Amino acid sequence: MQSSDLLLSALGRHAGLPEPLAFDEQGCACLVFDGAVTVTLETSQDTGPLHMYSVLGVLPDGNRETLLMQLLNANLFGAETAGATLAVDGQSDEIILCRQVDAEETSDGVFVSMLEQFVAAAEDLTATLSKMDANDLV
Repeated sequence: MQSSDLLLSALGRHAGLPEPLAFDEQGCACLVFDGAVTVTLETSQDTGPLHMYSVLGVLPDGNRETLLMQLLNANLFGAETAGATLAVDGQSDEIILCRQVDAEETSDGVFVSMLEQFVAAAEDLTATLSKMDANDLV
């Protein structure tokens, strides 16, 4: 069993789930928190890093400069991202919060804490994005 499998299993135990959490055949596990934030955990068979990511929203069609500047400012030193990184998927125009986790070097407790902070950052950033006035982006 890989370290990422062990971390996911430990997360399920920490949450008190009756069934163990496990990756699907593509190496993904999607977790939904408070019915609002979806976090995808993705691993590979070659024991590379565990990827943690959440879609925060979609870039607007109009002038994107204001929003992109806010996203870059939020990235600065990870202050508003809990150490994760904001990115844009160029194919889907989705705004993504993402983080790599070294499953080999991360303990169960650190992983749970990291995920909790990631979810809180995703919630805050999603709320910030939804509150932005569309007029600011035109």
